[in-house]
Amino acid sequence: IIAAYSGSADVVQKLLESGANFNVRDADGRTALTLASSGGHMEAVQKLLESGAEITPYDCVVTKESGYMRLEELLATVKGLREEWRDCPLEIINVEIVPYIFSGEAPTKWIIYTLCRTFYCSLCDGNKFPR
Repeated sequence: IIAAYSGSADVVQKLLESGANFNVRDADGRTALTLASSGGHMEAVQKLLESGAEITPYDCVVTKESGYMRLEELLATVKGLREEWRDCPLEIINVEIVPYIFSGEAPTKWIIYTLCRTFYCSLCDGNKFPR
């Protein structure tokens, strides 16, 4: 939590690789993702999401209230994909799609769908996408 709060993405990565529990809460009920988001620490947030950190509605609210609109938009995009593609293995979304979303390119649902489908499976065939 302290590493995420301070924005130390390298330390967050090392802790995650060592098996740290990224969904643990502090005395105020905040997770590492909540604190990294509220501080606008984009790289730490990305590392946490790639490891599967859960996004709560509070995370999006606190990020928006802190003035990090782009980061709030990215959180909402990842949260939406996880909900919509709940049949897709979460590690595919976390490891492959999250870095693309955070890359700075303008992700569209069609590009993300194509990226996922090209490299992995046809689970997405059941989802409805604009053609």
